[in-house]
Amino acid sequence: MTDLGEKPAGPTTVYDDNQSCLSFVQAERTSKRSKHIDTRRHFIKDQCERGEVNLEYRPSEEMTADALTKPLGGTKFLQLLGQFGLVDG
Repeated sequence: MTDLGEKPAGPTTVYDDNQSCLSFVQAERTSKRSKHIDTRRHFIKDQCERGEVNLEYRPSEEMTADALTKPLGGTKFLQLLGQFGLVDG
């Protein structure tokens, strides 16, 4: 947002349904078992430590963006589109 001339009012909240990812980010330090994790995860961990990003757990059933990124059955698709306000329901 700063590239667009806007200053965020606070940390950006990112919802994640991957509890392993959340555990990795919340860990004080990395271990030998986490050295293989790619730089994207380390980037998010760094952003969280700086207070720029806040990660929160959200169950897969509540991940609204899935309507735009995953193949879903008709009922689930319409339910998530309803959360966007694109359809009634």
